[in-house]
Amino acid sequence: ELKVFPNPIDEKLFIELKEISLVKVFNQKGEIIYSIDNFNGKLEVNTHDFSSGIYTVMIFSKNETSKYRIIKLN
Repeated sequence: ELKVFPNPIDEKLFIELKEISLVKVFNQKGEIIYSIDNFNGKLEVNTHDFSSGIYTVMIFSKNETSKYRIIKLN
């Protein structure tokens, strides 16, 4: 099972994965602002320096690709 929370985010974004995956976070311009490869388990992303707005989280695993839109509040 895949979990991405909370939404909206404030200081931290949490992602829980059960298989090895590539995680990327994109800003509104489509630029990659965070990326981690070969990750499995619980991921904590510090979003303190993210500007307020809408972000896209893409998670690429062996068998599927998942896309989430998250909102960052200040």
